[in-house]
Amino acid sequence: MTNSKTKRALCLSLLSMLVCVSMLIGTTFAWFTDTASTGVNRIQAGTLDVALEVYDADEGEWVDAEGKTLDFVKATGAPADEPILWEPGCTYKLPAIRIVNKGNLALKYKMTVNGIVGGDAKLLEVIDFTVKVGNTAPVPLDMLEGILAKAAASDPIVISGHMLETAGNEYQGLTIYGIAITVVATQVSSEYDSFGNQYDADASTGIDQLFPLRSTSLVTRDGSGNATDVTVTAVDPADSSTTILEALIPGDAIDGNASEVAVIVDENAATPNLTAVDTSGKVLKTFDVSVTGLKAGNTAGVKVTIFVGKDRAGLMLYHNQTPMNKKNSAADVMDDGDFFYDADTGYLTFISSTFSPFTIVHRDVTAKAIVNGETTYHGSLADAIQAADDETAVYLLKNVQSGATIPENKNVDINLGGYTVDAPKTAFIVSEGATCSIVNGKILAGQYGIVNRGTITELNVDVQSLMYAIANGLGEWVDTDGDGDTDTRIEYTAVLKEISGGNYLAYREPVAYPLAGVFGLYNGTNSVVELISGGTFQGNSAAFRNYNANGILSVTDGRFEHPYVYEGGKIFGDSNTYKALFYNNAPLSVTGGTWFGGKEWSSILAKIPSTHQAVQGEVCTAVSQKKYSSGYLVEDPNGPVFYYYTVQPN
Repeated sequence: MTNSKTKRALCLSLLSMLVCVSMLIGTTFAWFTDTASTGVNRIQAGTLDVALEVYDADEGEWVDAEGKTLDFVKATGAPADEPILWEPGCTYKLPAIRIVNKGNLALKYKMTVNGIVGGDAKLLEVIDFTVKVGNTAPVPLDMLEGILAKAAASDPIVISGHMLETAGNEYQGLTIYGIAITVVATQVSSEYDSFGNQYDADASTGIDQLFPLRSTSLVTRDGSGNATDVTVTAVDPADSSTTILEALIPGDAIDGNASEVAVIVDENAATPNLTAVDTSGKVLKTFDVSVTGLKAGNTAGVKVTIFVGKDRAGLMLYHNQTPMNKKNSAADVMDDGDFFYDADTGYLTFISSTFSPFTIVHRDVTAKAIVNGETTYHGSLADAIQAADDETAVYLLKNVQSGATIPENKNVDINLGGYTVDAPKTAFIVSEGATCSIVNGKILAGQYGIVNRGTITELNVDVQSLMYAIANGLGEWVDTDGDGDTDTRIEYTAVLKEISGGNYLAYREPVAYPLAGVFGLYNGTNSVVELISGGTFQGNSAAFRNYNANGILSVTDGRFEHPYVYEGGKIFGDSNTYKALFYNNAPLSVTGGTWFGGKEWSSILAKIPSTHQAVQGEVCTAVSQKKYSSGYLVEDPNGPVFYYYTVQPN
């Protein structure tokens, strides 16, 4: 395409998209079945129900989108009667949609483009569909996968179509009718909804991970008619390789007329005989556990192993309000009244001849620390870190609403376990002389996400903060002469060895007030970031600020976004802010990553070695063809156009 006339000749039409929804059922039914007789069994089947909703801007609410036709959105100010014609290089977006889980099972979803009922599917060869979920980086539509807990909704999803610049004359005039964006949902396997523990933030016990279940075994007898020992096993309905409960029933305990024995576990029973409470006496969960087919007045012990949840600190088992005998291993549980709890696997093993009331008591814990192979449990993340010894691993066990400081001379690896630290101010402070890593979770902060004044060996978390998401070597004003005035500035020498992944977003939503000068990554005058090998960086002002000319040594991957733009085009700075990629100093070496081509892009280009190249990608539609006006970005067809660039080997 060498001139505008030829380019216009390639314009073509792509009709609006039909948004639909489907569910894969087939094999998922096997997750609801049970082999026991329905005459005595209690089977509670979950429901898999996924829906699509579209945001109605006029009404200001989400409405049902299934079966509706959504129009691609034209630029603000475009004539209402102007048709949407696609040409090489153009990008159109659909209105925001979201996926809603209306069933009572966690589900996994993905999206596909299908449903063509007319026209020429060849056109799809030159249209790339991408999808952006909330504030995450766009990904190809066919790569989108997500998980929703029951009754949950996804973040807003915006689908974009981009016609490749390489589209040739053979595509001109083609039209497709009835394109559909289909959401396919399947039940999530047990690693997410049964044992993953990330869908019930308020649950202080893992006992709720049990299922109402019934499992039976046939009774066999010897030549004299005496019953032989029977093992009854109940498995996770979603994963037959995972045992929920096992009961070893001696032949002497089985009734002479019984043809089968059954173990039954019922949640929230009217008359429970297994109750979990915390140390204050608060009831956490109730169950009724019973065994059928036993002799009346049985005195032979039945050995039961049942999953009650991992990391239940200080767990004790009571039978008829009398403490049972705590043993050192499951193998040591040999007599009526013995029990053992394995915190690592979550299984409780005990022996009893009767199933009158049992009570499980354990502390409500927040984190654990593993010191010299020994596990200790703690009521707060800060306490677990304080208890840590050199090179200790600390694990968060539930969502918390306070951060922690890593004290001087501590060396600790912090695994957030997929949970969230939601701190009113700064979430983590790594003290001078301290060493740590922070991975696998989410941080929300009302001030700074992570302030490093020591050494961080690895970061791979999702951070969203009002101020800097990462503040590496952030200085502070202190009172050195005792007069009450903080008049002396201290600059710290901090080292961040690697950012290997995660999201580092320096803004909070909804935005209460404008706040400029905020970055996904801040690196101080005396501090160093040795390697960025992954992660997404975005702030109100720019992706990062690097005060040290030798401060960021190497970037091999990652995504460095345009400054954050709020609803209606609101920005948080001045007329130059929305063009900024970074402030102050570029990294010393750039051999990877995707970069917003803002006004400092030429400085990044200068750091790319001759063995690598920058490949121009999609248009950054959030800021392109806009102008600054009274704190907002408004449409301007003559405004600058910004592209993303990906650095890769030649």
